[in-house]
Amino acid sequence: MPLTLKPIDNDQTASWGLNISSSDFQKLKSGFSPMSMDDKWVIKATEPDQNGSIAVHYARSWTGAQFYILTLKPTDNNCAVVESITWRRGPNADAGTSSKQARKETVILSRMLLGCQFESLPHYDSSIFWNPQDDDSDD
Repeated sequence: MPLTLKPIDNDQTASWGLNISSSDFQKLKSGFSPMSMDDKWVIKATEPDQNGSIAVHYARSWTGAQFYILTLKPTDNNCAVVESITWRRGPNADAGTSSKQARKETVILSRMLLGCQFESLPHYDSSIFWNPQDDDSDD
């Protein structure tokens, strides 16, 4: 039975403008399907919309609860730009997840599960996942 993705509760969207390689673009479009009960995430891309943009959904594998959505716009040479990120802020909108933290978490998941490189971004230690750093407030 296919997993139904649930809408993000208390979501927020921010522009990003991150250029990604052809290889990373292909990996994001291919997504990630859980192979066992130990796999906690599913990553699923949509078909291009009328503007050519592709949404990549990051959700929990057991519940279908979405946490992140990247909007990708294809460019020349089969590369893409991550135009925006939508994320689940958490139950308290005043103290929710920042856009910087949400970006780091999607990069960590994409690197771990899809093998993405995101060459222009620094390495993020996986220990920061869902553990915001003090200097992580939005600009």
